[in-house]
Amino acid sequence: MTIVLATYTTAPGKDGEVADLLRSYTALVQEEPGCLAFEVYRSVDDRRRFLLLEKYVDQAAFAAHQATEHFTEMAVKQIRPLLDDRSVEILDA
Repeated sequence: MTIVLATYTTAPGKDGEVADLLRSYTALVQEEPGCLAFEVYRSVDDRRRFLLLEKYVDQAAFAAHQATEHFTEMAVKQIRPLLDDRSVEILDA
């Protein structure tokens, strides 16, 4: 299993827009065949901070996720430009 932990910090004033985009994006990712889980959490203390917990059956499924149209159109082109900071850690289970 491949696990991805991503943390996002939005640009000031962009947290609501990112939250809305992540809701739509989550629904699409959860439908992918190799996706076991895709969950988004928002910090109680800093509403600009989000934690994404992603689980895929294997590395190939994660690679397939990154090749989807919604990854390119939403994650790369719409969400990332609204972030001040982003970190991603990929783990094996």
